Amino acid sequence: MKDIKSFLSNVTLNDEHKVFVIIKPGFENLIEKICETFKNKGYKIIKMKTKRLLESEAKELYKMHKDEEFYDSLCKYMSSDKTTAFILYKKTANNIFKEFAKIKDDIREKYGESDMRNVIHSSDSYKNFKHESEIYF
Repeated sequence: MKDIKSFLSNVTLNDEHKVFVIIKPGFENLIEKICETFKNKGYKIIKMKTKRLLESEAKELYKMHKDEEFYDSLCKYMSSDKTTAFILYKKTANNIFKEFAKIKDDIREKYGESDMRNVIHSSDSYKNFKHESEIYF
């Protein structure tokens, strides 16, 4: 019975306390360390999926950058190999996207290789959370 209650509580978690995150291609060896970081900061992983994005999915995911010089190469990179995405949950009084941005910046600083190969992407607003998670999941 306890497992059913736990499952049902995850189903009804408030979306305003969720963030969408992708570990980019080439960084699968860091997934365990990065998940540990999420957990240490109080986030619960409520969904996780590994897949290779289609280039069309990458283009939709990053459409806010479609007029940028790097857009095509970013989409090719994001569809070049497997990615792992998460929906994380944390009940917080703060804006979850601003709070998570610091964690994302710390991970990028620690493990990133370049502006594009920066390990991790995360949603930066509720609207983008909904859009991005629907593309991936």
